[in-house]
Amino acid sequence: MRAQTLTSRLLITASAALLAAGCGATDGSRGVSSEAAATGSTNGLNSINGLNSINGLNSINGLNSINGLNSINGLASVNGLNSINGLMTTAAGRLTMSYLVRCALPAGHTVSWKDQDGVAYSFAGQIGVAPEWEKAPCSTTSCQENVSACMLAHVNSTGTHIPLWLDGDLPGIQWGSSADYPYQEGAFFGNIFSSPPKAFFCDGNDFQHGTVPGRLGSATSSIYSNPYGSNVLCSVGCQSHGADGYTSCKDQLSTKVYSHVVTVYRDYVPAVRYKLCNKLSGKCLDSGTSGSSGTPVVQRSFSGSPGQMFNIIKVAPGVYKIVNATTGLAVDGNGSLVNNQWSGSARLVQGPYSGASTQKWTIKSLGNTDPGMNQLVPGNYGNWGITSPDGNDGSSVRSIPYNYNDFQKWTVSSL
Repeated sequence: MRAQTLTSRLLITASAALLAAGCGATDGSRGVSSEAAATGSTNGLNSINGLNSINGLNSINGLNSINGLNSINGLASVNGLNSINGLMTTAAGRLTMSYLVRCALPAGHTVSWKDQDGVAYSFAGQIGVAPEWEKAPCSTTSCQENVSACMLAHVNSTGTHIPLWLDGDLPGIQWGSSADYPYQEGAFFGNIFSSPPKAFFCDGNDFQHGTVPGRLGSATSSIYSNPYGSNVLCSVGCQSHGADGYTSCKDQLSTKVYSHVVTVYRDYVPAVRYKLCNKLSGKCLDSGTSGSSGTPVVQRSFSGSPGQMFNIIKVAPGVYKIVNATTGLAVDGNGSLVNNQWSGSARLVQGPYSGASTQKWTIKSLGNTDPGMNQLVPGNYGNWGITSPDGNDGSSVRSIPYNYNDFQKWTVSSL
């Protein structure tokens, strides 16, 4: 598995910048692409998205048309990319090329071109879904669909750099999961070289969980479409690879089958701000802005105030601290443990993070039982949950034994 995203209108432009986890920028300026190599594993792959669109792709012509790119030649050949017109003539086009080379060629392989002014640029490979394209044509269905799936998986309509996990049977990716990326976002497939281009996604089982700006599940448009309908899961039209990703997907329920698919998984991103809102009351967690340790965490109608914005930061696989984005204080169950069990109704407060079990939370997706909803479990005790006491603004929120009622179900949405 590996990681990345896409945008709206069949027009893709690229944006790349540094992400704290080691993503170098390819900003179209003079010089060498500095996109850092992804840290992978034997199976699956970790990567960073940030391509906010694909320059040169529109609803009439695919990527392999009037933009100077010629897939019947190797990328390293003289005629692989035109310097006079097309992608090399703009910063956005060069960013598209940086991601295309990153997807197609393996790490350690670099190609160079000049722009219309004779300025040289170098672009580094990283993933290697189409290694043959360095010297030979990328004119086969397999080559073009491999590159397309990888490019589509790296699009983020806001240009935000988000770490993702890529999964599939493509060269350079392979099957495999990671505990650091527990949420299945969706699958990406198509052929962006064809005319008209084909760019598709479908929603994974957890597309509404761990949402991040510019990715599936967030309030952001995408350049591709879900052929099965809005918010329809991949399982409707894709063949699963056991409990892993998907081996093939149809572009509609009964037509062409794409057998080169990238499935993407993700996690909560520490830098992203989230709101946590109750299903029954509609109220959201609010820790206020006083910065005083011990201040109760209450529920209020969402207003966008700083007290309602939280960062969700992993402290162990599947375990998080929930920290107010303004005060830096952590949500604390404030309950007592008796014989390593929760005792009494634990009122939520905020306080400095100390690593106490009352400050560690499991965000348990309710999956197909109640899509988009979560149980917020204190101290990894699965039989307890954060609970809305009523429908009133200002009421203190508590943690009590979980009984599957709506007042114990929460949405966690990026802002």
